[in-house]
Amino acid sequence: AYGSPTREVAKLIMKAVEEHGKVLKRPEPVVVFENFGDSALEFRLFFHIALDGKTDGRVVGSDLRHRID
Repeated sequence: AYGSPTREVAKLIMKAVEEHGKVLKRPEPVVVFENFGDSALEFRLFFHIALDGKTDGRVVGSDLRHRID
């Protein structure tokens, strides 16, 4: 929401990523404050995972969104 502390939001997103066991540390994840939306502040998260045949990127993304929420 507008008025949210954007630096704190980015830190919390990064914490959620760092705590997830499937996200690779290298290359390092990146959080970007991307835009002012119509009624929201928009952030984008870039991260890498190792696809080993058992890891589903969609599930990792979903896990991260749950953690962030």
